[in-house]
Amino acid sequence: MRRLSAVGLAAFLILTVRVATQQIEPVQVLKISSGASGTEPNGVFRLTDERSVFSRATDREVIVLFQWEHVPGPHKLVAQWRSVDGGATATSAIDYNATDKRFGARWNIPVTPSMALGVWTIEVTMDGRPAGRHTFEIGDANVAVVTRRPLTHDEHYARLNKLFVILRRSGPDGVELEPAAGFVPAPKIGHVYTILPAIDATDTVRAVTTDGAPRALTHLVGANRRQQWAVLQGTPGW
Repeated sequence: MRRLSAVGLAAFLILTVRVATQQIEPVQVLKISSGASGTEPNGVFRLTDERSVFSRATDREVIVLFQWEHVPGPHKLVAQWRSVDGGATATSAIDYNATDKRFGARWNIPVTPSMALGVWTIEVTMDGRPAGRHTFEIGDANVAVVTRRPLTHDEHYARLNKLFVILRRSGPDGVELEPAAGFVPAPKIGHVYTILPAIDATDTVRAVTTDGAPRALTHLVGANRRQQWAVLQGTPGW
């Protein structure tokens, strides 16, 4: 039997570990949404009419958009559509090469006058593993359409600006320290995310929003010394 060299054996082991990791790595579904229309600015597809109820009288197609977080590389994506009674089915496959760990794909199904009424289902598998399931309804009544208008630069800035806070800090001796930055991704919850050094050697920390309003921070929710992040609890409903 021919022996593998040390380099060859190492390469084989690395490849084996990578394959095994891909086999056991779960598919994380980030979002599934459907609509009747969309745009693709800067190469990223976005639904402009997001809903789950469609009409045979006015809609031409149903677009279902899946977004995942998974291992980059080639993937086999298979979607299967089913009508409510199982009488109508269709299968569509995509060979997709993900260049990043976050990626997505979409499937379109035509809406015709003879399309079965009721709830339809689309189930997707990625490399043979479940990767999400979505349902939508087909009817004959007109559906109110709410078009999502893209935000302007000023609107983007205003929304993002509301998420950021200034952390006013003081040490054990009461001396004011240099301010730090934080952000509040979910104002209703009130969690303030920041870097861990921002709370090291501090006695009190309070957040100040962009409108100048101070917010009390009650306690530490979580932290990770290795990754250098910390989450503080603020007042819910900012």
